[in-house]
Order: sequence, then C-alpha cells, then structure tokens
Amino acid sequence: MLLIAQPKSSSTGLQYNIGKNGFKRIAEKDRKELYNVNCNEFLEMQKIFTTIYDLDSKKIWKMLYNRNYIYKKHILPTQRHLNIIDNLKIKFVLLLRDPESCIQYLISHKKNHKKIYSWDYDINKLRYDFNKFYKEWKTFSENKEYILTIYYKDFIKDYQGTMNKIFSHYGLRQRINYIMEKDIYYMEGEKNVINSST
Repeated sequence: MLLIAQPKSSSTGLQYNIGKNGFKRIAEKDRKELYNVNCNEFLEMQKIFTTIYDLDSKKIWKMLYNRNYIYKKHILPTQRHLNIIDNLKIKFVLLLRDPESCIQYLISHKKNHKKIYSWDYDINKLRYDFNKFYKEWKTFSENKEYILTIYYKDFIKDYQGTMNKIFSHYGLRQRINYIMEKDIYYMEGEKNVINSST
C-alpha cells in the first residue's frame, strides 16, 4: 500500500493507524533503495523535508504491490514521477492539506522546536512550493480510479469514514474499529486543528 502525502498533513498518524490493521511499515533501512532528489523545483521544501525522494527502486515497487506493507512518502509531483506512477497505475492513497495551513503549522512548530530543523528558508518560496505540491498532485489525481484522494480536513472531521474509504479502495476489510485518539492524531505535536479548505 502506498501513501503519498503532502508534508505536515498528519500522514505519519494516518500510516500508524492503517498499520494497526496488520500492515508492516517499510523499514527506514529501505530508504537506501531510493536516493534524494536533486531537483530545480521545490528547493525550499527540500531544505526541510529530506524524505522527499525520487522513484527508481524495483524493490520498493514490488513491496507496494504486496498488501502486507504500507509505504508513506512525500513524493514530488515532477513530470518524471507522475509518468512513472501513471504507467504503473498502482492503487494508492493521496493525502493533501491546504498549503497555508501547512505553512502556519511550520511557523508554529519553528517557535516551539527550534532545534529540530534548520530554519534558513525563505517563507515565500516555501509557500510557493507547498502550493505547487498541492495543486499539481490534485490536478493529476482527478478522474483516476487508482488514486484515492483524502483531505486533511476530512480526516479530522470523519476519522472512521476516512479509514473506511481507504480499506474499501483496496478491497480490504478492516480488522478493527477506529477510535480517534488525540495522542495518535497529534503525533507531530499539533494541539489545535486549523480549519482548512481543499
């Protein structure tokens, strides 16, 4: 199972909860199968999110066809990546969040966790990157049956319904019923839900 997510969209929490149904998260050591993108686009985003990867690993793609695994990545919507995905037509979940909401989260996070990231970025360029990421993935996903697009605000409002959609997309039954837990929900330290639009 592949989860492509916008950074700061609660994707880690979503991955964690899907995993509670018996899925294995692909181990961190398997990152060596991928290599960091050196792309002229999304330069500010890459300063902060070092897990934005290129797609070249046959090993990883074989795992994605195995229903026992769940793999979450912030994959850049470059034309090369979109072509690879469109050719494979592998089912996946796309998690998006309003770009400005992501930016506001980062600004808040910066104030509270100054030592976590290097904050030498241009906020306007980063805002451009987030908007580009959001718009290009949203446009690409339209009218594609193999992509299930989930929005952060819907995940917040209807947690169980979101999980139902995900498992239905893969033709799987849920083994457990989901109950929203704040400790899981706010895994990245977010204390306030920011209302956002798609």
